[in-house]
Amino acid sequence: MKFYIFLFLFSSFETFAKAPPIILDGKEFYELGLHLDLLEDPSGKLTITDVNTLKWSQKFITSTEKIPNFGASSSSFWARFTIKNNQKGQFKWILSHRYFLQDEIEFFRKKEGKWVKTTTGDFYPFSSREVDSRYFSFYIKPKKKSLYYMKIKGMGGQFPLTISSLKRTYSAETQENFMFGLFFGLVIAMIAYNFFIFISTKSLSYLFYITFVVFFGITMGVMMGFAQKFIFQNIPWISNNGFFFLVSSVAISVLFFTNSILELKKSTPKLYKIMRFFIFISTISIFSSLTMPINFNFFFSVTIGLFTPCLLTYAGIYRIKMNYRPAKYFMLAFFLLFLGLIIWVLATIGSIPSNFFTAHGVIFGSALQMILLSMGLADRFNLIQEESLRKEEELANKLQLEVDRQTLKIKNSLNDISNLLNNMK
Repeated sequence: MKFYIFLFLFSSFETFAKAPPIILDGKEFYELGLHLDLLEDPSGKLTITDVNTLKWSQKFITSTEKIPNFGASSSSFWARFTIKNNQKGQFKWILSHRYFLQDEIEFFRKKEGKWVKTTTGDFYPFSSREVDSRYFSFYIKPKKKSLYYMKIKGMGGQFPLTISSLKRTYSAETQENFMFGLFFGLVIAMIAYNFFIFISTKSLSYLFYITFVVFFGITMGVMMGFAQKFIFQNIPWISNNGFFFLVSSVAISVLFFTNSILELKKSTPKLYKIMRFFIFISTISIFSSLTMPINFNFFFSVTIGLFTPCLLTYAGIYRIKMNYRPAKYFMLAFFLLFLGLIIWVLATIGSIPSNFFTAHGVIFGSALQMILLSMGLADRFNLIQEESLRKEEELANKLQLEVDRQTLKIKNSLNDISNLLNNMK
């Protein structure tokens, strides 16, 4: 009797799943967030054998979020989910983990009765990925009922998991590649256009703008997985400490650019000094990204990422109140960027409907930001020219007044001499 009880329990481990299974019923795309059982492993030492025992299997908790997010934690996290395939035939599907900066991912599936592990993540070169994709994707071929596990580790751990058909996957990636291709084309165009203006004008504002666009473009490429796929395939550092290096570089370049375009040194020396202090802090963060561990750099970069936008917003509003015209372009540019980021985040976590515009909100916001900042630079250049012309006109008017005064003085002197000669006669 004990033998049969043990045999029953052993065969029932795969039925411990509490979350409802994902049922493949004819659609081409499924989100897994509400179908996951989750387990936190503070030690990071649990194995696939451990989590399949009765002791640990019962400690899994059903997810209540579309994208479970664990933030900054040193723990490892397990996800367990069941797929029921009600479709005829055994077709390949693609399981995707859609967070491009996840440090470590271990995916477990059964093959011939044994658990097989696939390891990838941004700690590993691009060649570690099973599917040639920006996402961390895996081929799966679920049967009528299949159990899977995934383990993640690293700062910002989360489970943005989806299942999609091959057709849906490649169609979506083609569309995204097209959209991001336009975006990065715009980045290159903005760099080239403003570089030629810098060559002709020698204005440092254009150089600061170019530096900002370069680092901002690369950072966006890393955040969206394109840099890892097309440029830095064998350099995992770029999406780890290298990402913090890029964030700090963006902060430094945008602060220099802000000082220049808003002319803070001349108009608001105190705010200019505050900007210089944050430039110093961001410079320390760059060196930190080269020497300190990821955990430390994560919090350092988050601090910079929170304070820098606040400082830019304050500076822009302050200069608008001073009726400085380019500040209007500056504020509108960053407002649209922040709005695009918010829309994208809300669409990603499922708080608002995901469609073509909300899913690419960060692209539209970033593109409009770069265009408006370039327009702001052009307006500043025009304003400088207008001020120069006004000063030239004022100088010309002063010279004309002086000439008229001297002419009148000479004319009066000549009249006095003429009167004197008449009197002598």
